[in-house]
Amino acid sequence: MSEDDHSLDAAIREILMLDRDLLDRLGNDADADQENRQLLAELAVAHRRSELDLTLSLDEAAHIAGMTSVDIQNLLAEGALIAYSVDGIDRIPRWQLTESGVLPGVSIIAAAIPVGCPIESLVAFLNIGNEDCDDLTPLTFIESGGDPAAVADLVRELDQC
Repeated sequence: MSEDDHSLDAAIREILMLDRDLLDRLGNDADADQENRQLLAELAVAHRRSELDLTLSLDEAAHIAGMTSVDIQNLLAEGALIAYSVDGIDRIPRWQLTESGVLPGVSIIAAAIPVGCPIESLVAFLNIGNEDCDDLTPLTFIESGGDPAAVADLVRELDQC
């Protein structure tokens, strides 16, 4: 088996763990034809790239929020921020931070996020205008003084993340 085949197999195993529904639609037979294997590998790479684009390292998060890395670690430990594990490393979703610090009510929103919700789905939801948020995006609504609990209720009601 070539190095490329090993890379494809690793990507397919990652997809198996990340998106069982997608595999069910594409077929998850270990002997899938090369075209499906390539598609799965491309999806795994795109997913990983998206996770990295939507998240920050501890140092990057600290810089944006005007804090130290220790401050960010403490907020994570307290549950005031959430992190996603990307390649085994905690990454901070960018949406939680503003130039003046942490978005108000992040812990309330974080508690409402459905288990296993991909960051891409959550970020899309938080950045689309919503009539329950005075036609603002949920993030803009909170930044302008709106109630984070109202946004948490909307996040909790997401049918499928």
